[in-house]
Amino acid sequence: MVDGKSVELSETLVRIDDPVANTETKWDTSLKQVKVVHFSSLSEPTPAMRDRIEAFSFDGLAKRAGATKLGTREIQGLSVEGTRYQTENSTHECWFSPDLKLTVRKTDEFSDSAFTDQLEGISLQEPDVSRYLPPPDYSVKHVHIDLSRLPK
Repeated sequence: MVDGKSVELSETLVRIDDPVANTETKWDTSLKQVKVVHFSSLSEPTPAMRDRIEAFSFDGLAKRAGATKLGTREIQGLSVEGTRYQTENSTHECWFSPDLKLTVRKTDEFSDSAFTDQLEGISLQEPDVSRYLPPPDYSVKHVHIDLSRLPK
């Protein structure tokens, strides 16, 4: 609750990843602000970057925790492969689409809470770009990140 209102009903957080444009766009309806992060192209991650990505990725964490492969199933009409790992206080499950090269569903369960991220309304057709534009009264900030300049 914030100011007597349920947070779930008072704001909407939108996140759009565009692998073609290499951008991540986030907007918050409560603040009417948009942040567009433009990532420079990096054809191949450096070994140090690959190690950092692996260390905090679902696959990296799952490998260290002795993950279980859950096989293949269908979600939203896509064939996905599942992996689950557990820690002392949590269970984590990920369903990945090899065709789209992205996670379709991810669940994190803790003793006192659970979170699920799932793609909805998946379409393999070219999207109507206007659906992904924030309302005109939002402020927009563009941030450019040059991946090639990160520490090696």
